Amino acid sequence: MDLRDSLTPEEERRRFADVRMDELTTDPIGVVKRIYQQFDLAFTPEFEAALVAYVTEHGNREGGASSGKPRDPNAHQRSLALLGISEDEIDRKFGRYRCRYLS
Repeated sequence: MDLRDSLTPEEERRRFADVRMDELTTDPIGVVKRIYQQFDLAFTPEFEAALVAYVTEHGNREGGASSGKPRDPNAHQRSLALLGISEDEIDRKFGRYRCRYLS
């Protein structure tokens, strides 16, 4: 956060892309497209087709639009538990970031 605080908004935009997990799981193609646009990268029709094929083949393990199954609202909690991390610990370590960039 200290680094980001030291940057101008333009420098920050050129160096960082913030992505919410719920956006990534519900619209992975749109998220990647937004990131490519933000960093002035070519998002070609060929790349989009390959990305769509990948998402279609591999789906989304947590559920959501790309998986074809309903989103499991408890999947994130289970993932944290498997890693031995609590939501409180995430809030302590990343609360400032989450509040500023992901709210």
